[in-house]
Amino acid sequence: MLHKILLIFAFIAPFLYSQETQIVAVMELKGTGIYQTEVTGISNRLRTELHKTEKFRVIERSEMDKIIEEQKLQLTGITSCNTNDCAIEVGQLLGAKFIIMGTINKVGKT
Repeated sequence: MLHKILLIFAFIAPFLYSQETQIVAVMELKGTGIYQTEVTGISNRLRTELHKTEKFRVIERSEMDKIIEEQKLQLTGITSCNTNDCAIEVGQLLGAKFIIMGTINKVGKT
């Protein structure tokens, strides 16, 4: 789990040195073999850590939920925003430069 979070941070590390504050949306991560409360906790922790860098303006989860709910009504067949196309569209509507989405898997005890 820590390895996955480190990979995410390795991807965004170059942007930490930018002078400009970047707008980022962290989609609710999906979990496999892990309790939903743990997945939610990790998603929230990722948002918090990104915000603490002061390099990102993290879009509030409630704002994202509102946009996703509106998109469900407008786009046929969308039951949740877990596809790249949906995430891109929501990111554009929110004005986010970056969208973070992914899956957390539990393998054995890790």
